[in-house]
Amino acid sequence: MISPRIHQRLLAFTLPAGWFLTPIVANAQSTWVGTTTADWATPGNWVPSGIPGDGANIVIADVTAAGSANTLNLDISRNIGSLSYGVPATPRLTAFLLQTNANTLTIGGGLTASANFAALGPTMRGSYTLSADQIWTVAGAAGAFGDDRGVMVRGPNDTAAAVPSGTFTLNGTLTKAGSGQLSLLGLNVTGAGNIVVNEGALKLNAGGNQGLTLGGRATSP
Repeated sequence: MISPRIHQRLLAFTLPAGWFLTPIVANAQSTWVGTTTADWATPGNWVPSGIPGDGANIVIADVTAAGSANTLNLDISRNIGSLSYGVPATPRLTAFLLQTNANTLTIGGGLTASANFAALGPTMRGSYTLSADQIWTVAGAAGAFGDDRGVMVRGPNDTAAAVPSGTFTLNGTLTKAGSGQLSLLGLNVTGAGNIVVNEGALKLNAGGNQGLTLGGRATSP
């Protein structure tokens, strides 16, 4: 039995009222509209206005302003949650360029591109790291060998080279979902994670003139 004095001391260390009721807040969401430039670090290019915080979920608007020329340039290496091209009600169908330059974009929460792609949509150039297991959903048609459709992740350079110009680091498993096509071109694919294709197509360097290095396993059901 606890004495009244010890009980009083225990109560003195009780956590503040409502502590257990503190909600778990999901990652904040920032939408790229590219109001004036293609620069990630310009607050007015985002809705709400302000540079996205670490781990924020990023949405590329279905229509972006002329000032950004449908391009988003990473200014420094950054970490985000998920990356979405449009939202379910208005997915982005048209081309868009996400360029990391000499930096790395780390993605923790997967990718969604849910438009009915009949041609190439978003292109992601540079170096990317997947920090955890995640699903990349690309919709549309899988296409034939010679067709570029859906989402392409590629190195930053266009010149022919045997050595890949970008990196794609899998610190978790990438699961490809959706009926569309995901292409990898001119990349050094490395890391402990795997690539699992559940739906659609995964195209590796088709028609490319740059090296593609695969350091793990690619499987499909």
